[in-house]
Amino acid sequence: MRTKSIYLWLFCLLPIISMGQGQYYILYNQTINSVIGHRSSDLEGGLNFTAGIGYRHFFNNTYSMGGDLRIATSKLSEQGVVRQAMDRFLDYTNELNFVRVDIPFSIQIHYPRWYYGFGLGGSVLINSSQKQTFISRDQDPVETIVKDFDSFPTIEAFVQFTSGVRILPQLDLNLHYYQGINDIGYQYGWKKNVRVGLGLTYSLSPPPTLKRRGLFTSGEREIPAEIFRITERRNIIRHNVRKVSDHPDQVNINITSIGAGDSRILNVDLNSSSGEPSVSGTRANIQRPDFPLYLNITYVTMDSFGNNPFECVFRIEIYEPGNWEIVLQQ
Repeated sequence: MRTKSIYLWLFCLLPIISMGQGQYYILYNQTINSVIGHRSSDLEGGLNFTAGIGYRHFFNNTYSMGGDLRIATSKLSEQGVVRQAMDRFLDYTNELNFVRVDIPFSIQIHYPRWYYGFGLGGSVLINSSQKQTFISRDQDPVETIVKDFDSFPTIEAFVQFTSGVRILPQLDLNLHYYQGINDIGYQYGWKKNVRVGLGLTYSLSPPPTLKRRGLFTSGEREIPAEIFRITERRNIIRHNVRKVSDHPDQVNINITSIGAGDSRILNVDLNSSSGEPSVSGTRANIQRPDFPLYLNITYVTMDSFGNNPFECVFRIEIYEPGNWEIVLQQ
């Protein structure tokens, strides 16, 4: 029955995966599991993990729809005291472990750095076990019961809220809140399952260029998306970065010295994440780069008296393909 349920969810996932171009990703979350509701207050959650793969399809580079396929572990435990006949007391421990296959579907709204999402999904229970331990206070032998426990629902429906922030071009830090809809335990009266997770999502391809939106406006605010970013500029008086045309894909770099000629500029060095970089004097060029492109330009120049050298650094990330020109002035 469980195997058929997994196949059914996979069949539902396939149409989304085949919806044209989008973004594939892998994810890993550390989660804390708990249960809310009547007779659930004694349950303590443990630290677990969630790992899987997913696909998102973007609409207008602002909204996306997609789904995950992931494995999640859950651990719950409770401790107490059991009273038997003739005032005999036993220390009681109950530990449960679950392994689930989660298949959530969600809609997300994307900003250049942030995204927020809401979705529904199903969780298929593929393994569960229960370990009950009774320890007598008068040093009688310990009694331990270990068994597979089938009194939990095979399918659990849930809602999920997600938010994330991009920390690298293809790496996101995300937080998700998972709330079960149906009860997870028939025998004990346990109620809704809850998981809170913090983890990473790595995209297998660069995300699309996103439109900026106003958080507190009723409609979309058309602001040009960020196409390049200067991450460091040291000892450089002026700079100019512009996209000359859409073709060909290349970057031309020109370093000049204001009022004193270019002889004061020494040891120009260029490092790029892709392409074919070349340096000739105070000019540099990168042919056939891949975007996003990460550049690190360093050189040495002399002070106005020609006595003391100092290092100049210019680091930039260029996200949009095209013919680019960078001019640095001392």
